[in-house]
Amino acid sequence: MVQQYLLPCECGKANAVAVAQAGRRLACDCGREYTVPTLAALRQLEPVAAPVSKGKPAPGWSATRGMIFVGGVMLALIGLAAGGYGAFLIRNIDLAEVDQYFDDIEYEQLEEIDQMTPIQAYEVWQRIRVMGPGIPGSADTARVRNFYNLWRSVSVVGFIAAAAGILLAAGSLVRLPART
Repeated sequence: MVQQYLLPCECGKANAVAVAQAGRRLACDCGREYTVPTLAALRQLEPVAAPVSKGKPAPGWSATRGMIFVGGVMLALIGLAAGGYGAFLIRNIDLAEVDQYFDDIEYEQLEEIDQMTPIQAYEVWQRIRVMGPGIPGSADTARVRNFYNLWRSVSVVGFIAAAAGILLAAGSLVRLPART
């Protein structure tokens, strides 16, 4: 805080002057002009008392802002962990390659059926009739696609949560002007 001293005027009013104003000419509210004395002479005058607080704490860090900051950081860390883990799991899954792999297996199985005797083909047909033909595509393909879609969603949601956490934590650090 800048040190100020009370410089009396001939009108009876004491004007607050800062040390940096030493030697300058100033005007009192009454209209009279005077020269601010040197630093040594200013120190002989009465210092201006520090302003008294009106009971309200100075705006600053509060428990609410602290909790918002900690919550934002935690959300960001959890989001980054979930998003990063999901991205790690799905980074090497090539769905076209998976489909091709299971199509190749299916093609090999159809080739085996083509090589079967009529009695063997009839037995396979009986099993299919009892168990059903299944859904189009391999169940394994569906499992891989479900796994991929689940972790892709977890990854996206995790990164969105991380961004929201970063914004929340950063927002708690912004000091807004006090309302009057």
